[in-house]
Amino acid sequence: MFVSCMTFDFLLKLAFCIVCLQEGSEGQLLVLGATNRPHALDAALRRPGRFDKEIEIGIPNAQDRLDILQKLLKKVPHSLTAAELEQLADSAHGYVGADLAALCKEAGKTLCILFRIFIVSLLILFKQIKIHSLY
Repeated sequence: MFVSCMTFDFLLKLAFCIVCLQEGSEGQLLVLGATNRPHALDAALRRPGRFDKEIEIGIPNAQDRLDILQKLLKKVPHSLTAAELEQLADSAHGYVGADLAALCKEAGKTLCILFRIFIVSLLILFKQIKIHSLY
């Protein structure tokens, strides 16, 4: 969210500052960054010798997604079976932890809305039955 509000010019200036600091730091500079768009980084930043390590964390496989879902739903009451959770993990190819968390949150919101509609429908039905029984 923080980077999305920055202008392109600002990001270029930031990249330039990092490169300048690296050249004069004699190995005493720690830069920690994260992106989901590594191809959009300035090539000068990714040039060999700039950073000691570049770690890529890929998208989770089906087993990893299943583990993520199980951790997300550990304290949440649900009626999903282990087989249904496995099927959901298999069908969510390309989803990362944040996507799965959003999916669970939206499912919970949808369930709350449906439950409220159900309760309101019952109340309306109950009032109609009560009204008809008086006549």
